[in-house]
Amino acid sequence: MDEAEIKVTLAKIKDAYWNQRLIDEDLICAVRSPEMMNVLFERLGSEDAAVYTEAAFALAEIAGESAKARLIECLASDRWQVRSAAAEGLGHYDDFKLTRHLIPLLNDPHPKVRMAVARTLESLRDPSAVPDLIEAIKDPDRHIYVYAVYALYEIVNEYEIPELFPYLKSDDVRMRVAAAYVLGAKGGKDAARGLIDLVRVGISGNQQEFEHALEHLLLIEGPIIDELIAVFDEYDPLLCQLVTPVLVKVGDQRALPHLIAAMGAEVDEVCDAATWGASQFGKAAIPFLLEAIKSENPRQRKYAARVLGRIQDASVVDDLVMLLNDSDMKVRLAALSALEDIGDVRAVEYIIPLLLGQEQNLDDEWLTASYAAQVLRGKLATPEGLEAVERWEREEGGNGV
Repeated sequence: MDEAEIKVTLAKIKDAYWNQRLIDEDLICAVRSPEMMNVLFERLGSEDAAVYTEAAFALAEIAGESAKARLIECLASDRWQVRSAAAEGLGHYDDFKLTRHLIPLLNDPHPKVRMAVARTLESLRDPSAVPDLIEAIKDPDRHIYVYAVYALYEIVNEYEIPELFPYLKSDDVRMRVAAAYVLGAKGGKDAARGLIDLVRVGISGNQQEFEHALEHLLLIEGPIIDELIAVFDEYDPLLCQLVTPVLVKVGDQRALPHLIAAMGAEVDEVCDAATWGASQFGKAAIPFLLEAIKSENPRQRKYAARVLGRIQDASVVDDLVMLLNDSDMKVRLAALSALEDIGDVRAVEYIIPLLLGQEQNLDDEWLTASYAAQVLRGKLATPEGLEAVERWEREEGGNGV
């Protein structure tokens, strides 16, 4: 094989790396030639990651078994690039016998070698690697930590990993998070803290971790309610979004005072989570909400009114009517919206005055009147209400809703 043929083969390998359907008999024969094999093994030592990655791919995926023994030998190279590329290449083989050759390199002095080994062990899914992968979680390099956790996660999908259960109670948050991520709901109540910490501190910090934590918290039978409430009371938006569905699923009414109190928080996402959560308790939340609409905090009054509307119980109409004269425009609008949601026309006579005698030079009062008109023309439409709206629109010179 001359230089021109080698160059052509390397170009084909590059294309096949991105599209393995391009691997044909001609390419396989070319890669397995002694000359090409030597070139590829030399390229394992390249400083260019793309070069040694493609070489490792070609040796393992295209040359196959004929390259395996030599790739194993490369694990002992004095160059980290070669060790890393060889470890990565061995990940293309589905062979548990490779594990014993790879494990020692989890302690390699170069982090990229350790990372490549962890990634390969993730591909192999050999349960015999579990003790060493647990040790790898303690690696100070975050990348090795991440791939060691992912490797354990792949293994637990096929095998039991009892060695991880004690780490659910670890004082080391990284170990606790790793164990909870891998075991999930299998860890029972002991996994709850780690799953919450998974969102708090993360592994790699992607959205899937939030979804994973929520999924498994919801699967845990009888999670620790006091712990969930304590987390909710931190008023961290993401954590509130995480634990609220779990509190709702558990259905323990001890959560209600905390959900109602959070409606007065300064962060909208916290209030939104609390509002949704309280609404899911239905009529059981009403006594707490009726107290909340008397709060000195207008945010709490507003969100409490919204929840009363979502619950749609006509028994609270009189209480919501009281909010139509609230000093805060947003509270008035929330009360109007809630009354519309409930749909009890008894409220109409109390809504009509919002159209009359208002100081129209004040924007918030005009907005209140405008929204009142919208409600009176919608679900709460009555002859009296429609007449009042028409009169208001005439007085406003056609600027009504």
